[in-house]
Amino acid sequence: MKVTPSLKQNILIYLSRNTFEKSEFKYIYEGFIQIFPEFKSKKHYQKIYQMIRELGELQLLKIDKSGCTYKYSTNADRKKFLGLLELSYDKSALQKQLLVDYHQKNSELHKIKAELEIFNKYLLCTRQISQNPYPIRVLPS
Repeated sequence: MKVTPSLKQNILIYLSRNTFEKSEFKYIYEGFIQIFPEFKSKKHYQKIYQMIRELGELQLLKIDKSGCTYKYSTNADRKKFLGLLELSYDKSALQKQLLVDYHQKNSELHKIKAELEIFNKYLLCTRQISQNPYPIRVLPS
């Protein structure tokens, strides 16, 4: 299940503006959908939960697993969340970067092909020279 870029961006904005101390997910979710009601549907609930858990694994949120329900606490400052926001998915920038990478790798591939072609010609020449029944002699000058 993929997390959409706008959802990821809005979660990071929400977390950068709010701090939590041993809050259950349902309270974080309720606060989030009050600010961003477009993500209130059930299909977004699992994605939001997944995103919160991933942020916990990245140590940006502390997860207290001692009770029967997980409790989340803010473990990062605003700058870290906003830094993640800058790194979030941008389709056009990603496409441009992939296109640049493609052209760079394609250029490298053409250089390698040219080198292989030259090496192949060298091998053919050395094979012909070694099979030549007449030895090559250097003429005195």
